[in-house]
Amino acid sequence: MNDDIRYFYMWVHPYTQKTCYGVTDTLSRRKRNYQGHNGFDITWNFIARGSSDDIEKLEGTLKKKVALVEQDLGRKISYGKYEWIEAEVEYSTIEALIVNFLEEDNYDSVTIIKSGNVENNVEYDDEEDVDNLQ
Repeated sequence: MNDDIRYFYMWVHPYTQKTCYGVTDTLSRRKRNYQGHNGFDITWNFIARGSSDDIEKLEGTLKKKVALVEQDLGRKISYGKYEWIEAEVEYSTIEALIVNFLEEDNYDSVTIIKSGNVENNVEYDDEEDVDNLQ
């Protein structure tokens, strides 16, 4: 198993209400990149930390679920081939789905660090603190 640490994150675009998700090895750098590209501050709505294998698996599972929903609906709920989910899908529904994936499958290395739907979040001051967790 790959012991490299990765983060799965989600944030909601403040103007479009689309949900962005992805994987990174450094939250603070990823946040700076989004802010530099978009021209406004972003806030992580959800952060999970775990092994590279588990985090990549989690993102892949979400992408597969999105594709299945799109197939069932006969239309897109994602934006292009990017990691964006349209605003018509409420953020809380997406987060609940992620939490369900984590509870029902074998994601032993994954810890939820920040969540709006899960109690007992790990407290942190900023992304650099999270990046330095061991």
